[in-house]
Amino acid sequence: ARPGHVQAIRERGLRLVSGQGEFTLSVPAVTHPSEIDWREDDVVLLTMKSHHTEAALRDLRAAGADPWTTPIFCVQNGIANERIAARYFRRVYGVMIQIPGVFLEDGVVYNPIEGNAGMMDLGRYPTGVDPLAEAVAERLRRATYEARPHPDVMAPKARKFLGNLGNAMGAITDGRGDSGPYMAEARREGVACLEAAGHPLESEESFRARVQARRGRSIALPGLRNLGSSWQSLVRRLGTIETDFLNGEVVYLGRRYGIATPFNCVLQRIANEMAARCEPPGRYTAEELYAMAIRLRDEASE
Repeated sequence: ARPGHVQAIRERGLRLVSGQGEFTLSVPAVTHPSEIDWREDDVVLLTMKSHHTEAALRDLRAAGADPWTTPIFCVQNGIANERIAARYFRRVYGVMIQIPGVFLEDGVVYNPIEGNAGMMDLGRYPTGVDPLAEAVAERLRRATYEARPHPDVMAPKARKFLGNLGNAMGAITDGRGDSGPYMAEARREGVACLEAAGHPLESEESFRARVQARRGRSIALPGLRNLGSSWQSLVRRLGTIETDFLNGEVVYLGRRYGIATPFNCVLQRIANEMAARCEPPGRYTAEELYAMAIRLRDEASE
């Protein structure tokens, strides 16, 4: 983890606030994989934002993780992490996550859900299930996650990815305005780009039914507000944001396949500008963003 988070964990333990109660966990924590004593049966779970994935993979390999045998599980939003990981490691697994985690201060993690700790699908990249996927799912179930192997895991990851196109909206607007019309257009662009790329995509109906059946129920924790992981990045003034691998993925696919993506372009540009300037959430309303996207669309068609 980052140095501030590790220092807090070492000094006070990791404070976990969840729907099941509040816990202080004494867990080993290091700031770099070079501090790990690697074992043959180690499994790596990547949980950083996508824009940090490639640097982490390079650090892992330089620190002694075997690129031929070390399993890498991409426990992340987006659909690009597995493709990046496969450039560095042979054994890559995708993990679709439905986990409402909130991380706003070092040493403290919130999981505002009850019934279980969240839902996961996991499987080999690009397809398949093997004994390790089964074993990791079983260990995650012991830890109260609703985790199951999935033979075509990139299909639910793509459907979740479409939902995460709204992360930048929450960050930019801080919840101001009606985001529905805008996000309908942004997700329409996303579907068109995924279909053009031939990317597997679970149907919305199937995905929604599985999530409703398996994911725990979100609850309100006192004093906690959350509009998504990108919103958290702006609240923490990190200087970076994951938008290039969410809305930016749609923009990339649109450029590759000749599909206009003005609604995702606007979100990508504004979110990155705000992150670079360490601005807090709330620069624009959803309606103001919609007007920008329409102007961009009209200018491109002239």
